Amino acid sequence: MGRGLQPHLQFAELAAGFRRNLAVFGRDVGYGFGWRLLAGSITPVLSDPYTVSYYLYTDSTGGEYRLDQNSGNVWSSKESVYVSFDANTNNLYFRDGSFWNFGCISATTEADSGVMYPTLMEDTNGNQILIRYLQAPGAGWQNSSARISQIEDVRATNHSGVYYTYSFNYNSDTPKHLTSISNSISTGENYGFSYVDVQTLTSPFNGQSYGTTRTLYTATATNVGTFHRFTYDTSGELTNILLPYKGYFAYDYSTITFQDGHSYRELLHRYLSKDGSTQTTYSIYHESPPAQSFHTNTAIYDPGGVGEKAWYFVSADAVLGGGPGVVSGGPQSAGPHPDGQLPIQLDPRQRGKQLHLFHLNHGRSGAILRRFEANRSDRGHPR
Repeated sequence: MGRGLQPHLQFAELAAGFRRNLAVFGRDVGYGFGWRLLAGSITPVLSDPYTVSYYLYTDSTGGEYRLDQNSGNVWSSKESVYVSFDANTNNLYFRDGSFWNFGCISATTEADSGVMYPTLMEDTNGNQILIRYLQAPGAGWQNSSARISQIEDVRATNHSGVYYTYSFNYNSDTPKHLTSISNSISTGENYGFSYVDVQTLTSPFNGQSYGTTRTLYTATATNVGTFHRFTYDTSGELTNILLPYKGYFAYDYSTITFQDGHSYRELLHRYLSKDGSTQTTYSIYHESPPAQSFHTNTAIYDPGGVGEKAWYFVSADAVLGGGPGVVSGGPQSAGPHPDGQLPIQLDPRQRGKQLHLFHLNHGRSGAILRRFEANRSDRGHPR
């Protein structure tokens, strides 16, 4: 182990929780409804109970990439994601020669059953970082849930024969929820988390009740006492993030129905306040009405009306070489796209929202709190 290995570990709110015709597809795996804390994951998507159609690679930002090019059970992508997953060994290989081994598989009792998470990260010099996960209810083995229990790197210290650098602590909920992250090396990465225990969950389409869930409420840097606070609507959609110095991000949503009849929730406006009293509005625009089963373009306009940033979405065969492919979340089935093609998003990071807690970087201990804002318009196609 050494200084060269620097993975990111982030909170990622991966998706809105509802899609009409498929009801709820948000999840709570121990970090609050819709959130995951991960370096990355691999999800096998099945065409039938015994056949893998493709693998879905999710990075720490929540960006998802379809690995559907199979050569000897080694899966890669036509899009410019530049990773390959060897399903024979459960190793994910990167262009720089480093690899991750996915030794954790969520058990059948988990909301994300079958999803794989990395337990070992190794670079070309043999430097390693080890990640351990909690045992799922009903499972007879460790590393059977998405809930990280310990991270070990070169700085790890010995605790009764167990070496770790970071320890993750949970309550007794079902599923257990992360309450704190502490370290054993006297650095600044110490965090606390709280939840809204009874959050009503209703459909944004027709008001149908789906019982209650738990949502992430605060994430606190305990050594300095600053925190982020999260507010949601009754559908579990994130509507406000109060920042440590009382500025905020806010969001509102609308329902869009695509050509294939599926309806989705998507971000309509993003608001930024630097002082907690005045705010700037960023509007998000699409073609109207949608002519495909996904948006063909999306633009975010500068509040001053001076500039804009735009993305264009096309089917896979329309672009030679393609761009970074992003596949939406939801039920893990491989139903064909209506036009037989995979929508391509030219900027893979324009996905959910993430809270970047800290960067596991040998020799550096500074905590980083970051929120990545993005629209959800790439969710306009079924899988």
